[in-house]
Amino acid sequence: MKFNFKGKTYQIDESYWTGDMLNTSPEFQYEQLIYCIQIQDWTTLENRITNMLKWGGLLEVTNEK
Repeated sequence: MKFNFKGKTYQIDESYWTGDMLNTSPEFQYEQLIYCIQIQDWTTLENRITNMLKWGGLLEVTNEK
């Protein structure tokens, strides 16, 4: 589950999201990020990307070719 934002590619870290509790599935997290893009809520999207890169749940993909 990948998406692009500001020229960078990000991928949900499926090993982080266990899905054993409400809203902890990788699919749910991906849908939340895509929803931010659809409604153009750039502030929330940037905050989620920053926090998920720092605390876990999202990976920045390099060498995307």
